[in-house]
Amino acid sequence: MSARLLLTFLLFTAMTSCAQAAVVDLSVTDETGSPLAFRAEIWRDTGRVERFWSDDGTLRLTTTPGPAVLLVRHGIDFDAVEMPVDIPAGTLSRKITLRRRFDARAMGWWSGENHMHVLHGRKDPPATFTDGARIAAADGLDYIQLADAWEPTFSWLSAEQLNRMSAAATTSRVVVGWNIEGPKCYMSEDDGGEKGNLHCFGHGWTMALKDISRGWAFFHTGPNYPIIQEIRRQGAVVVCAHPVRFWFNKGNFVSNMASELPFDFVAGAAYDAIDILNDSPKLFLDSERLWWNLLNMGYKVAGTGNSDGNLGGGRGVGRYRTYLRIDGPFTWEKGAQAIRDGACIATSGPFVQFDVDGRTCGAEFPADGAARQARIRAWSSPLPGETLLAVQIVRNGEIVHAWDLRRQRLREWSGSLELSDTEYAWYVVRVLSTCADRVSLRMWGPHVYELAVASPVYFLPAGFQRPRPTPATVTLTVRDQEGRPLPAAVKVLDAGSEIAAAQIGADGHTVLKVPATAMLVISSPGYADMRRSLYMDTEIFDYCRNVGGCYPSFYTPETFRNLAAMLGRLKLVVTMTRQ
Repeated sequence: MSARLLLTFLLFTAMTSCAQAAVVDLSVTDETGSPLAFRAEIWRDTGRVERFWSDDGTLRLTTTPGPAVLLVRHGIDFDAVEMPVDIPAGTLSRKITLRRRFDARAMGWWSGENHMHVLHGRKDPPATFTDGARIAAADGLDYIQLADAWEPTFSWLSAEQLNRMSAAATTSRVVVGWNIEGPKCYMSEDDGGEKGNLHCFGHGWTMALKDISRGWAFFHTGPNYPIIQEIRRQGAVVVCAHPVRFWFNKGNFVSNMASELPFDFVAGAAYDAIDILNDSPKLFLDSERLWWNLLNMGYKVAGTGNSDGNLGGGRGVGRYRTYLRIDGPFTWEKGAQAIRDGACIATSGPFVQFDVDGRTCGAEFPADGAARQARIRAWSSPLPGETLLAVQIVRNGEIVHAWDLRRQRLREWSGSLELSDTEYAWYVVRVLSTCADRVSLRMWGPHVYELAVASPVYFLPAGFQRPRPTPATVTLTVRDQEGRPLPAAVKVLDAGSEIAAAQIGADGHTVLKVPATAMLVISSPGYADMRRSLYMDTEIFDYCRNVGGCYPSFYTPETFRNLAAMLGRLKLVVTMTRQ
């Protein structure tokens, strides 16, 4: 090609590129005319989508000309607006008003995202805490917690550094905080199943954690219960993330299942809540079954919803979100207490207000047979055309009352009924809405629905007690390498501290009653000390390893009863090695 032809080609290409450029100017306000943070999506006929976020009500975005659908939204508390547009090769301007559907903050509810990484993998687009605040404001959140990795080097930062980064990013619209995805422990190298099956103790997320100076390895090395104990020692809460998630990689089974969870609850190192909304509808239903099983056994556990992703992933935040009931200004300690109290609503789009005799989720009433007035207000998901399908009352895992709203095509509904009980019972409200989310419809089909779940209110009979930690009874035998009994000393450690000690006589045999979470340290003169975990070094580990598969099951109290029985008859034989 000659120089003249090459120059002509380059000029033509540049002119064509310029001609194909398009600019869309958006200005978004609420009904009062006040600027409103928003999220804009441009959808093409091919299914391709471009997403943009604004935290000040204005946005200039660059795209390509042609027909498209413009979707503008602010969380779930404003009606979204959708319109066809023919984007010219130039500038298109639109002024849009979003109508408020309900004011959750005025009702005392704060919406948040609790499982969002700044960076999840080393190939993720770079992002910062400030990006998190901007995206959260546009997606209609009041607070966001940002998990590791927090910056491009994937360093384990100090709490002091993270507090400064959070404070700098916090705005008048969004409270920014940090947390960890912890515990996050696998039973072998976390290679995503590249080399073989990958089993998991379980994942969690935290709120109001204050100190992570024990380092990355502590929060990522199983078993989970010492990590849960440390989190709770600090006055923080820990929530089980995606408890039933799994997938396959090259035919290898990769588990995120919380296989240790039944032991944690039986042993008294329990999670404060369960993410019942996370990932796909299939996993939601299984997560809900697990949650109901825990509630039926008498545990007080909130239901939460979170997205799990990274800021640069292009999906936004709060696809699944949690509302917390908080009085007055927001603090992380108040948020943690709301989770402990069960004052939580999990949602993928709808919203629900549920109170009994004026008290909200988490309230406890005597099961005295007295009639109590329950009131419900429900809103559909916010996308155009989404309407309420049903409102359901679930008692102890069974739907006992339901309103079929399919034919009415409502965006808002209210109702009431009387509740009374003379035995232990919990009541949950589920709100189902149609789904117009294009991604969900493409992935799960036309019959997928959106859902909000209000955590339970409880009816407790006289003398009722929540489940208490089950202690372990351990028959301990100590011997030398030839099998002869050895006298020894035993230290009992729990949560890293010595809580008891015992002496073993010349017969090398004793019976101990200790916490199920205990670590035994056995010593004898002339021999190396031995450490034994009642979880890792007994039949308990083998039993729990495959929890969540066909057997043992998350969804039956039998698994928990079996673990309690096993803890009552543990046997440990320790062979000492000469120094």
